[in-house]
Amino acid sequence: MFSMIIPVYNEESSIGDVLNEAMNALKDIKHEIIVVDDGSIDKTAEIARAKGVKVISHPENAGYGTSIKTGIKASKYDYIGIVDGDGSYPVKDFPGMVEFMKDYDMVVGARRGKYYWGSIIHHPSRLFFLWWVRYVTGTSIPDANSGMRIFKRDTVLSFMDPLSKGFSFTTSLTLVMTLRGKFVKYVPIDYYKRKGKSKVKWYKYPLRSFQILLETVIYYNPIKLIIPICLFTGLASIILWVCYFIFWGPLLAWLASLTGFLTVEGFLIGLIVIQNSMRYRTQGESK
Repeated sequence: MFSMIIPVYNEESSIGDVLNEAMNALKDIKHEIIVVDDGSIDKTAEIARAKGVKVISHPENAGYGTSIKTGIKASKYDYIGIVDGDGSYPVKDFPGMVEFMKDYDMVVGARRGKYYWGSIIHHPSRLFFLWWVRYVTGTSIPDANSGMRIFKRDTVLSFMDPLSKGFSFTTSLTLVMTLRGKFVKYVPIDYYKRKGKSKVKWYKYPLRSFQILLETVIYYNPIKLIIPICLFTGLASIILWVCYFIFWGPLLAWLASLTGFLTVEGFLIGLIVIQNSMRYRTQGESK
């Protein structure tokens, strides 16, 4: 039993084809399809209703993550699948992904191909983002923010509030599931050129995603952030002291003392952050 949620915003050029593909792919699985129209001003909702699927409309644009949360709350089956309505994902691959849900808490379609890596401008930022996610989680994650995935409804409902309301929803979901020790399976999928104009602002999304990463690592694994900072300032302090004894100079001594103080102070603050993080996490998971 499977609930497919398709968040859409002005996707009239693609939603009809996506729904046709979804209904054909899921014909042998007991399912429901929920289209969450996030304040579209075109015919997206009208086209979806004509296909006979359930359509939930927001009165105004509330965000990608909010749309998925709306769909999850309205769903009735144990497994939730999400996919974008822009035609960039191979919806036909969902039945194969469902098979893995017997053993995993979430199955993610790991994108590949030139449209995933993007232009020469986006490619380096995507590589850096993946490296940071892998560092934070300690796991070799191939695709942290894929918009095609399946997860257990009850699992996500247990920590819905901290998940991002915007385009970083999938990123935050990947991080929380991984850092909570859930079993996540990554299945390679093709990724196509989207139909219509992208709603993601290239200058806002990386910043928002990095914010989500920082918030998540502070809550779940703050030592990953504290240790590098302390190592950096501690090493800087040592180098500055060596330079002071070689060249002499009050400025070097002042900088060496400052970085040394920041190292000790950062370490002590880090211990407090770790203690509070453990307490809050224990309280949250006991509810």
